[in-house]
Amino acid sequence: MSIHCLTDEESQQLDEMEKVLDRCVIDLIVRKRTINTTNILSQIAKEIEKTPDEDQFLLYRTALEFVGTLTK
Repeated sequence: MSIHCLTDEESQQLDEMEKVLDRCVIDLIVRKRTINTTNILSQIAKEIEKTPDEDQFLLYRTALEFVGTLTK
C-alpha cells in the first residue's frame, strides 16, 4: 500500500491499523519489552488470538501483513 495516493477507504484502513499498532507498541512498553519488528509481530499475533470479533480479527490480520511485508 502506497501512502501517497490513498483512497478514502485506504486512508481509513490505515488510521485503524495505526490504532492497532499503537496499542501493540504501548503493551510492549508497559511490559518493558524491546520495540522491534519481531516483538510487534508477536504482539499482533497474540491480539489476533484473543479477539472474538471478525472485523477486529481482519484488522489485526491486515496489520500483521503490513508490518511483515514492510520488513522484507
